[in-house]
Amino acid sequence: MRRALIFFLALAACRDFDGLVDRCIDAGVCVEGDGGSGGGVASTGGGEGGGTAATGGGTTSGTGGGTTGTGGGTTGTGGGTTGTGGGTTGAGGGTTGAGGGTTGAGGGATGGGPSGFTANVNTAVLSMAPGTWAFASVQIIRDDPFNDDTLHFDLVQADGGASPFTPGFEPQDTMFDDTELWVISPLQHPLGSYPHELRVTLFGLGTLLATVPLTVEVRARRPVLVVDDDTIGANQGGGWPSDEDTPWDVALTSRGVTYDRLVVPYDAARSTVPFEVLRDYGSVVWYNGGSWPPAITFPAQNEMVVTQWLAQGSRKLLLSSPGLMSRYGSSWNTANDFVRDQLGGIGTRYVSDTAPNVFSNGTVIVPYGTSINIVGYLNPGTATVLFTETTPDSGYPVATRNATDAGSTVVYAGFNMDHVLSASARQPALNALLDAAGIP
Repeated sequence: MRRALIFFLALAACRDFDGLVDRCIDAGVCVEGDGGSGGGVASTGGGEGGGTAATGGGTTSGTGGGTTGTGGGTTGTGGGTTGTGGGTTGAGGGTTGAGGGTTGAGGGATGGGPSGFTANVNTAVLSMAPGTWAFASVQIIRDDPFNDDTLHFDLVQADGGASPFTPGFEPQDTMFDDTELWVISPLQHPLGSYPHELRVTLFGLGTLLATVPLTVEVRARRPVLVVDDDTIGANQGGGWPSDEDTPWDVALTSRGVTYDRLVVPYDAARSTVPFEVLRDYGSVVWYNGGSWPPAITFPAQNEMVVTQWLAQGSRKLLLSSPGLMSRYGSSWNTANDFVRDQLGGIGTRYVSDTAPNVFSNGTVIVPYGTSINIVGYLNPGTATVLFTETTPDSGYPVATRNATDAGSTVVYAGFNMDHVLSASARQPALNALLDAAGIP
């Protein structure tokens, strides 16, 4: 009965994600958790050991840390133990040493307090590059199963001071027992490890219910940047990964690619990616999913930014954006500068209907389509054809590869991966596109 009431009330809630993003940098990147030292969100492998903590006195040993999001494993058998008063400093929980709320060599972190609440975070280290995003999942355990207090979440420095990083929680001020945490690093922030603390308080009163020690790590950039530029999930302040994120994460992780993730906010005022964010990456995977609002998703401003990035030479871009062609229309023999000079096309075509499609490169067969299918076709000029449409038997190119005058490589795919009907076809199709782009 209590859970039904909570669900009803949660549906009536309204969250102000725009207010949060206004306080963030113009664009940011969320990154996969490290596989060695901590099982983070979507890491390629968990660490070993995890911390736990008691919510009061006594001793509790952890049997493992948190699990990862889409690609990480679980932690091992290590874990911290609590002392005589969980959720406090000294001999109690929430600190290292004899207290609870600590981690082992990897996994999540846990903290409690004398209030009957325990908080679990699925990673102890939020790791990201400067100007980027990191994600974690938070779970609340209530000693009283009938308790329906509304909870508020904060991330502060370990000494209680305001964090230089921008945190966000979804949902926030909630009776639910789960929330997603994201943290954004300033673009020019120094590298290093910064001790922090997650605090759970009683909404409206500020009563401290639980604390969890966390580390925010700002590290060097990884070789590949994945740009999540669709219109669902984290782009609108929701959970991560969405159905449009997962195929890319699975494909890259299975290839052993280490990468950062840029989440472009679903807002026309904040959809332009600064060149400074892209500049130092050698490879970029950019996808728009199955939706296409042209003023928000890969707008003309981002064409200019990507063109500037490609002009540095020796850059590698895989762009999956069927809806891009909706902005250009179906002019098979006319192309704008971006299509001509970067994609290597002399014309475009865009189709949105309910008919199923099949694409092929002669080896990989890609069945495509759900209730509404959008497909972008490129009439190649300097580009070479990778995949063509075989059903219907149009022969139109749906994926191409182009070498730019500056010596960069651009692979364009006119279909989105979550609409590929066969899961067994997604990986081979993505491997073929990544191989053509030269992305490991």
